[in-house]
Amino acid sequence: MPNTPSTLSTPDTLNTLNSLTIKGLAQAAELSRATGTPEPELAARLEELAAAGLVRQRTGRISGWSVTPEGRAHRDELLRAELAEHGAHAAVEAAYTAFLPLNDEVKALCTRWQADRDETAARTALDGIDAALPSVLAPVLAGPAAALPRYGRYVARLAAAAERFRSGEPTALTAPRTESFHDIWMELHADLLATLGRTRTSADG
Repeated sequence: MPNTPSTLSTPDTLNTLNSLTIKGLAQAAELSRATGTPEPELAARLEELAAAGLVRQRTGRISGWSVTPEGRAHRDELLRAELAEHGAHAAVEAAYTAFLPLNDEVKALCTRWQADRDETAARTALDGIDAALPSVLAPVLAGPAAALPRYGRYVARLAAAAERFRSGEPTALTAPRTESFHDIWMELHADLLATLGRTRTSADG
């Protein structure tokens, strides 16, 4: 792994590397929305991470930023250190346990929408899921969010995507790389697993 000075081991660095690892390939604007970091600040951080060999920029028809193998390893190291420092394992584990039943509902909704594009049925199902965000998911994510602030952004992002869909933007439900409800939900799933140091299996939905 390349030399990683202390400036590359901060919560902001972890926030950026974690989001980029989960997304796989992303533009600075996408990462800015996901991390809550102003785009100019985010762009400068990406350049710093690139200089350290932790991320790289791809140009051409399919362009964007991605993590290098060294960047992924550094992200994993920072996640382990963060979890240990804040003693947040139990809170994240509880959040993941509460997440799984809702995950089944979201998967069913997205599958039906992709199969038949029935907006009325999709909106009805999404209303039920959206109603559960503040009453079910938000209180559970509040546990890890108290120590790991990135978890505090997911509910607001999901609610915003749901509102865009209800307002007549069909891509806001499942279209990839559009900050869609499905995009954000998958990121939350991947974040929970990565924080717990787990590899996804069939039991994880």
